[in-house]
Amino acid sequence: MGEGWLIEVSEPGADRRLVQVHGPVVVGRGPSGDGRLGLDDDGVAERHLELLPVGDGLRVRLLGTTSAPPSPSTLNSNSTPLEPMLATIGGSVLLDATLAVGATVLLGQTQLRLCGRVAAPATAPAATPSRTSSSPPIGAQ
Repeated sequence: MGEGWLIEVSEPGADRRLVQVHGPVVVGRGPSGDGRLGLDDDGVAERHLELLPVGDGLRVRLLGTTSAPPSPSTLNSNSTPLEPMLATIGGSVLLDATLAVGATVLLGQTQLRLCGRVAAPATAPAATPSRTSSSPPIGAQ
């Protein structure tokens, strides 16, 4: 396992937290766990996006799920979602991008900001990040 990336997570109504990403991580609504960063944000789908460390940044890929309850403004007359839940960078819709240090992704009301590189942990990381200001690494292989 090599270097990873440190991201700052800012959720509505919660303290900011720092999370280390050392391998593929799915970000979505619900609990955190092995290879998963859980968020408490109704505007986020259960499997909203994937984070993957790459050489010069953190790749972010929209998973295209619509599993979160849609708001009335996103439904057509048949109660069918008009579009998948999105993520944006600087107001532009994100489908698949590599983030540079300082970039922020908005999904629902949650912001993920890429802070920088972090060294690989000396021991196997805990699987579940805590809701404190600094969380153990997730996504380690």
